[in-house]
Amino acid sequence: MPNANKSILIFCLSVFLLAGCSTKNVARLYKLESATSEELSALPSMSADRQYLSGSVRLTTEVDGEGSSLRGKIRVDSENGIQLGVVAMNMVEVACLEFYPDYARIIHKMEKAYSDVQYRDLPFFSHLGIDYGILEATLFNRVSVDGKNIASAADASIQDAGESLSLSYDGTDGASCRFFIEKATGNLVLAEREFGDGVKVVCRYSGFKPMGAAYYPHTIELSLEGADIPMSLRFDFGTLKDEKFDFSPRKIKNSYERLDVDSLMRLLNEV
Repeated sequence: MPNANKSILIFCLSVFLLAGCSTKNVARLYKLESATSEELSALPSMSADRQYLSGSVRLTTEVDGEGSSLRGKIRVDSENGIQLGVVAMNMVEVACLEFYPDYARIIHKMEKAYSDVQYRDLPFFSHLGIDYGILEATLFNRVSVDGKNIASAADASIQDAGESLSLSYDGTDGASCRFFIEKATGNLVLAEREFGDGVKVVCRYSGFKPMGAAYYPHTIELSLEGADIPMSLRFDFGTLKDEKFDFSPRKIKNSYERLDVDSLMRLLNEV
């Protein structure tokens, strides 16, 4: 091949490769040079851009020093719901936890049983004050006071907290909420919801890794502090994606028995 043709071919390949790279979402960090509401509003935790989340997870609960763990696959669709498929050692799905705006559903495939429950009656969730909106905002690493809407930086009381900026809000239920944004990265690393009796729910985010156009925490831990009985709920994620998928609620077979939530949770702990 003549040198001229070779040069043209190399140039075309270079343009093609560069064009391909430019269309990919490259995760970026947001260094906070100041605490303006405009700068804070540009952060991933202050937007609803991320709508999907799927991957592997280990869910660990601990109450008064006693803990239990479940492994499975998680799928989050901001418009439809949240699914946590529990798998046993042979990687077969044996149970499924589904979370919807109005209720949660627990399905135990091995026992052929299920339960539909309100969040106020769901063990552990009721103690931490978690409903669907708060769970979704927590999993998406968002700044949200009521679990329904992204909080506005313009409405926050902003303070310097050393390596982080603190955004404080008054909750609709009388609780005060604080969110800590790391200055070096722009990541939401800590959230606190404090009640008047000295009890507070703390959410810690860590293990940030690139996913899509932003960084995402691969460990999320919720804990109840200041209460008579300490408890925590921890998500440890493996591989994660934020790509769109088809959300399909599990169908309940006619042969499944409906049980109360306490009985079903005891069976689930034996998985």
